Amino acid sequence: MNHRHQRVFGSATIAAAAFVFATVGLRAEPVSVDQIRLTTEIYDAVVNYPPPSWVVGEVERASIPNLSVYNKAQQESRFAIERLPIGETNANWTRLYVASGIYAGKGSNVPLAAFVDFGLNPMKGACGQSKFIAKRLEQNADAVTILLFCESYAGVPPGRTGASLEGEIALLVFAKYRDTLYMIHHHWRGAPFEAANEASWPVERAVLDLMIDRFASIRIAEMAPFGGR
Repeated sequence: MNHRHQRVFGSATIAAAAFVFATVGLRAEPVSVDQIRLTTEIYDAVVNYPPPSWVVGEVERASIPNLSVYNKAQQESRFAIERLPIGETNANWTRLYVASGIYAGKGSNVPLAAFVDFGLNPMKGACGQSKFIAKRLEQNADAVTILLFCESYAGVPPGRTGASLEGEIALLVFAKYRDTLYMIHHHWRGAPFEAANEASWPVERAVLDLMIDRFASIRIAEMAPFGGR
């Protein structure tokens, strides 16, 4: 991967995960979204990542939580925090942003390629081979960035409860650190489309390019020990 897409890996063992902001003192004056990072502690490390595509321009840091609907889930060895635009739900979302992790077990050494397959196969199976395109944008030994196109789901799209005629574009980062597998992903859904025809996409090219640039800032980094030592 080039230097803009390198991830920083560090150590921390965290039994539970929590969502916090990477800010020091929430100030009232607006700042550029480019200066804001979201931080989530997930098992072996701290994930530092940019805001979702619907947060743009200048915003007050303290207002960030009010710009999305949140769903947080933790079951056994899995954790995820989902964000949706205000007014959307799990049943009808058109945009979805997720940071998640799977603790694979001490010394598990799961290959990154196997984790990528694990993450993509549900979408690939629901989409069908002929309508599914996955492009690797960047990759190194510890992380890979993928741009995914499902031109039209053949059956029930992942996360839906019934058949729905939809297409989807997703930007995904898969990463591995120690015994935890991380996935940060942004999805856009809409009417079926043709990957070769940008005008038919469920997301504007400028918005997709914005998130590709933002994803270059993702870091999986060491958490400072308690007490600052």
